[in-house]
Amino acid sequence: MLHLVSVKIGDRIRSARTKAGLTQRALAARMGVDKSAVAQWEGGGGGTGIKTSNLIELARILGVRPSELLGEPTSEDQLVLEDTEEITLMTLYRRLPQKQRDIYRQLLEVGIDLGHVAERTSDDVERRRVAS
Repeated sequence: MLHLVSVKIGDRIRSARTKAGLTQRALAARMGVDKSAVAQWEGGGGGTGIKTSNLIELARILGVRPSELLGEPTSEDQLVLEDTEEITLMTLYRRLPQKQRDIYRQLLEVGIDLGHVAERTSDDVERRRVAS
């Protein structure tokens, strides 16, 4: 069990929850816990804790990485958007509800996978052509 006793962690949970547009009650319902558990996590009071599995589920529901809730810097934190198109796409993506984000992320992953398959197929066709 991870013990979240830091007010900073509680603040990050509260911030992610409000950005996700959820009340403590709504988050508790989605987590399958009592509202008082969410209040304890956000309050960061002594002796409160959250199971690792709950932290992962909490992050998923809030649309953040668990490391964001823990305050651990990651290489993704260094992402710099320089291209106008990238900035526009990220701005639009961040406005989406979590379910739609999940769908678009899956679509992108499938598209990338299909692109790799198409490249391999094209390379195979070229090799066969050169070999004949």
